[in-house]
Amino acid sequence: MVEFNDTSNLFQCGVNIKLNFEVALKSLGYTVGLYFAIKIFGPIIWEFLQENFFGKKNQRKNDLDAMIRSKEAMLRRGESKASGNAVPPGAGAPRRFKTKTEELYTLEFESLSKSGGDPEKKESAKKMIDLIGSGQWGEGPGFQEINKLVAGKIGREPELSVLSKHINSFLNREVALSLDRPELPSFEEVREALVVKILINILIEEAKNGDGPLIKKISSRHAVQPKSVINAVDYLVTSSAKGSVKDLIKKILTGTVPKVTQLSVVDIEKGSHILSMGADGKRFINSPTLMKMIEDQASLFESLTKLPPLKNKKDLNGALKLLGLGKNPEKEDVKKRYKKLAQLKHPDRLASKGLSPDMEKIASENFAVIQEAYHIILDHIDKE
Repeated sequence: MVEFNDTSNLFQCGVNIKLNFEVALKSLGYTVGLYFAIKIFGPIIWEFLQENFFGKKNQRKNDLDAMIRSKEAMLRRGESKASGNAVPPGAGAPRRFKTKTEELYTLEFESLSKSGGDPEKKESAKKMIDLIGSGQWGEGPGFQEINKLVAGKIGREPELSVLSKHINSFLNREVALSLDRPELPSFEEVREALVVKILINILIEEAKNGDGPLIKKISSRHAVQPKSVINAVDYLVTSSAKGSVKDLIKKILTGTVPKVTQLSVVDIEKGSHILSMGADGKRFINSPTLMKMIEDQASLFESLTKLPPLKNKKDLNGALKLLGLGKNPEKEDVKKRYKKLAQLKHPDRLASKGLSPDMEKIASENFAVIQEAYHIILDHIDKE
């Protein structure tokens, strides 16, 4: 504790304390002022030094030019948002594209825009660019068109994640460029090819599971067993992936050939791609063609699956079931059904398939059972 002997000493101490407080306060004020000055003017000074002493001015200008060119490209394509293909920094630097497909359709669109060329081709190229840019997110008019077409074929809306996966796989693998012709396929061709590719993949997945909605739909529409549809998928994908396989039909029926469930991912991808191509390699097949291929092959396997014999000449229920008819059918309906079965399963028609003798024998025996069932039903109708 400090003791003061007189008033003067006390006064002097108070003065010293006051002076020290004022100095501390001023120092604090200067420090705070300097902090805010650096905070406000520091970035400006640093930017000035960068541009004039560190060579950043030209780079900044180049980046700005690149942004402008990228925006112009977006506007030319009618995009509402960037698609991830901005021009890289640096004046005159080449543009980068995710795939060759994207590059070629973009260049075609720009060329037609400058020359005032075919407006339909220009619109087609623009739709392709939009599909490429938006497919991975499951949006855009092209994506929705494909979704609607697939839904119409399978009777339900596919999962968007699955749809997006197949679309991106198709585009990233440059499938659109695989046709043996100089001109790019139109958006409509690519759209239909994507529908076919997605349907094939759905059928493959259902075949792996042993059944599914699309297999049931084909089975019901053409009066064949789901197993025959699965065998058809096995045959078409395997033969496309592996090429000519001796006695493939017999091997599938007897289970002595790797089915689609046992094929590698690479073979499945190869098989589904070849299956989606036209015979001349210049075009993709459409979905009705794919469905007919599946249906015809399923009918063939149905013909080669030994039918149970009828109990006797009056086995009406067995005959109706065999021909896929309900109770009390009209005579014309019976004739139409028989005619269709004869077209699909007649042994003479199956002879061109290169069947082994034992397979031909099964086909002939099955058709004889179908003929017998047909006559049983007609005799029953004539007697009523």
